[in-house]
Amino acid sequence: MASSLQQGYQNLQCEIKGHEQQKIVYICANQDCKRQERLLCTKCAIQHGDSQYFILVDEIVKKDEFKTENWPIDFEGQQIKTFLSQHNPDSFEEVIEQLFTELEEKIAERIDSIKQDMKLSFKKQTNLMTDQIVKLHMIYSKAYSLDNLKESIFQYIEETIDKFQVENKINEFLHSFQRQTDKVEAKRYLDQLLPKCSFYIDPQRFRDISYSEIISNIDKLQQSFKDSFNPLTWKFVNSNLYQSKALLEINEGITFQSRSEYGEEVILSDRSFQYGTAYMRLRFDKVSENYPCHTLIGLYSTRNNKEEYSPLLCLACSNYSEGMICQNGQKFNLQKGSVIEVIANFDKNTVVMREILNDGYGAIWVSSQLSERLNASPKKFFVFFMNCGSNQVTLLSSY
Repeated sequence: MASSLQQGYQNLQCEIKGHEQQKIVYICANQDCKRQERLLCTKCAIQHGDSQYFILVDEIVKKDEFKTENWPIDFEGQQIKTFLSQHNPDSFEEVIEQLFTELEEKIAERIDSIKQDMKLSFKKQTNLMTDQIVKLHMIYSKAYSLDNLKESIFQYIEETIDKFQVENKINEFLHSFQRQTDKVEAKRYLDQLLPKCSFYIDPQRFRDISYSEIISNIDKLQQSFKDSFNPLTWKFVNSNLYQSKALLEINEGITFQSRSEYGEEVILSDRSFQYGTAYMRLRFDKVSENYPCHTLIGLYSTRNNKEEYSPLLCLACSNYSEGMICQNGQKFNLQKGSVIEVIANFDKNTVVMREILNDGYGAIWVSSQLSERLNASPKKFFVFFMNCGSNQVTLLSSY
């Protein structure tokens, strides 16, 4: 019975006029969707919008709900699904394997990209400096040649000279005036070449970075799953910009409704940070098109009983950036469904802010260094809405 239904799905065609040859691919699971059509072909999907709420019909037919991507739609359902999957003897190992497979693939892909870039860079540099490299090789061979030492060792092995004689020859080799002169010449020529090099590898520095920095960060993964059911919950507190009275607390998974058509609103984290790393991820479920600016993310602090708001970046227009640099040439395109991730490292005094697209990649902004003024006191995150209409923002996660 099930197989015949699955076979029938393969022949399920769209009934919208002009789409008759198109196969039904998606179901729109947005309960607030205003459109009547829920079964969608690819043509329907383009016109429909709300792609973040689409479920593949193929997955509904062939998989159970625990293996269906993008379902449940709501945050609470995803939490329950994750919890049950991680505590199902038949699936928790699969979940862990999948996570580490994805991690290994991304790391391997990135490392291979860096490796190929290094190879290509050094190949180009070597081709441009061929004559100089040949000359340096000749000078090096003259300064560090072991031929005389090798000959003395062979003579000692063949017993044509004794131990006392071979050790004298070794000392002569090591203290040879000509060899010292050749060494100075080799170093002088190298010093002339180094400034001409755009690329240079210090093996020890390479190992230090790869073994200490990267491995230490990987070690943090072991800590990431501990105490995961008693997380450091970071709440938002809604208040007027210059008033401390708390109006609303927003926990993870709860949506904040902004109404700042003609005024200002700000939501503050109720926890202060001065050391370590703070993290948050926001999803914009609604973005007002008539009031585009401003939607600012920044840091709030109190110094000498005076409130200070230091905007880092406007998500809508990319202004108000304090040392934030667009890393890959892309700017944020704030729209319905946009997910914004913010990671602030207060030990290194840096902030990374990125927009996460469906493939996990998107625009990235990086701060070179936060100002000393910001670094001087404990800070809170804030999201500031000014003349930007009615927005809905969900706090997906934070710590």
